[in-house]
Amino acid sequence: MSNIVFLDTETGGTDPNTDSLLSLAAVIVDTDYNEIRRFETFIRQPGYTVSGEALRKNKIDISGDDTWPEAAAVKQAFVQFLGKPLSVLDGVKDENNRWVIYGKNPEFDVRFLKAFFGDHVYNSLFMYYSRDVSETFMVLVDEGIYQRPKHLTLQDLCVVLGVEHDAQALHNAMYDTQMTLKCAQRMQVQIKNVRNLVQQVRARNLARRGPIA
Repeated sequence: MSNIVFLDTETGGTDPNTDSLLSLAAVIVDTDYNEIRRFETFIRQPGYTVSGEALRKNKIDISGDDTWPEAAAVKQAFVQFLGKPLSVLDGVKDENNRWVIYGKNPEFDVRFLKAFFGDHVYNSLFMYYSRDVSETFMVLVDEGIYQRPKHLTLQDLCVVLGVEHDAQALHNAMYDTQMTLKCAQRMQVQIKNVRNLVQQVRARNLARRGPIA
């Protein structure tokens, strides 16, 4: 098990203390970034706020939110999806088999997940660090493999990396998770190519030197 989960959220704003966590999507992968299983849900959180600006961006129709699962049910389902014991929701600490979140700007998602689950539960589910695919992309830019775009949005990464995508479908939690995963897969291939090239160069240099007396 790789303990890698690609994850994205859609929210009702930018403040996790007041704005709603509207949807959550996640894909668990193996070490080669092949999908193992996925999770997707809307979330009903009475008393939280949703801005018009956020809805224009994520295009979520909240008119039927009374049919969405309540927060408590989502928490149980997601904990089970991660293969963690439900006892963590009761405050029982469990640092075994914790997950590393991969995503595009995952710090935003982490803030909402911590507010949703509470720090004590979050710390039993996930590692203390996360991985932003933009950081991997910038490493490849620094190596001269890709040209840096003007911005580093998910759409920009898809364009530069040659990942086929629907720009109108972006800002959907599951679609963004899938596109982020595809970008990571594309970059992983390039990273392996760079490693292989480095190994070939080292092997040629050693061959030229000949045996050391």
